[in-house]
This record gives sequence, structure tokens and C-alpha cells, in this order.
Amino acid sequence: MKSKVPTAAVAMCFIAAAAYPHEWYSGQKNEKGNSCCGGEDCGAVAPIDVDMLTPTHWRIKVRPGTIGTWGPEEAGAVVLDFYGNPGMSPDDQYHACATRTGILEGLALCLFVGGIY
Repeated sequence: MKSKVPTAAVAMCFIAAAAYPHEWYSGQKNEKGNSCCGGEDCGAVAPIDVDMLTPTHWRIKVRPGTIGTWGPEEAGAVVLDFYGNPGMSPDDQYHACATRTGILEGLALCLFVGGIY
């Protein structure tokens, strides 16, 4: 006898599994108290694309499609500066958050780093 699992239930499992890693972005704030936004403005970045210039000045190369819905596909990669102390990521990866306005200004709202920096 075949088990009948509703297609919608299977789809919801995939959606929930895909959303889980980014749920922790919601509610995060930088040290100035500004919201980092939600998963739509945050995303993982490769460690090679993050440079610590000073302990409170970081430069982040954001490749197309890396962070949320704004996707700088038209312009290729963009370089953003982050000023402040980064937060620690729960998955030991690097993550950055930026809004459209921040991208135009060359600034990231939040940075989360993995491991020890």
C-alpha cells in the first residue's frame, strides 16, 4: 500500500528547511541599536571576501545574489564597509546585512563573523 503524503506538506518541509539557517537574522541589531533587517537583507559571504582593516573597520566584497533581494547583478560585485564590532555567527560562517540605501552608500548595517578573528 502506497503512503500518500500531500504535496503541500512536502513542499512546506523543504521551505522550512531552507528558511531555518537564516531565521537567526531576525531581531539582530548592530551596536548602535539599528536593526540588521531580516533574512531578505542578510546573507552568507565567503571568508575570502571579508577583510579586517582595523578591529572596528571591515571591508566586505559582496558578490551578485549573495545578500537578499536587492542583488547587485547589474553592477557585479560591490564593496561595502562595516564600522563597528561584528557579532559572532551561530554557524561559524561570515554573514553581512545591507539595505539598498546602504549599498548605494557603500555601507553594511551588520557583520557577523565565524570563529576567532
